[in-house]
Amino acid sequence: MIRLTKSIFFLSLLLAIGACSKDDATSDDIKGVWKAISFEATASSTFQGTGSTSRINSTTVNYTVNFGDSDWTTNGGYTYTTSTTVTGFPASNSTETVSDVEGSGTYSIDGNEMTLNGSFFEFDFNGMTFNTTSGPQTANFEINSNGQLIISQDETMTSQGVSTNVTSRSIWERE
Repeated sequence: MIRLTKSIFFLSLLLAIGACSKDDATSDDIKGVWKAISFEATASSTFQGTGSTSRINSTTVNYTVNFGDSDWTTNGGYTYTTSTTVTGFPASNSTETVSDVEGSGTYSIDGNEMTLNGSFFEFDFNGMTFNTTSGPQTANFEINSNGQLIISQDETMTSQGVSTNVTSRSIWERE
């Protein structure tokens, strides 16, 4: 169950990473290349009455997103730590490195909400290819007073009898 929960959490995180506080932002405000500075996420899952929580924090990030007029591309890699508890007790801690991550798709903006379409990430992880084609995905964003793009998402999903709530936040700087 921990492996299934961790896999669902990781895929959810990847969806969340890609999706600024400036009122009524437009695509002109985010056009260009942004380099990820950090990301963090928390996933809480319930499977057959057993609850688990996983926390992911980036440790090394070499990952960019390039926003065009209405399209985007991503590439790079990163290292992150995961800490998981099951029914309140520590279950696992790990560090993972993901490389050769790339994706592409389209996006639209309405106020401080961004809707993404396309396979945001496509990568090999532990010898398996993951393709998180899912759309549309919605995230809130802002550009803070330091000019950083802040992307956040709060999403609940159910898959194979596991209900998972994922909250995430990523910070990006213009490259």
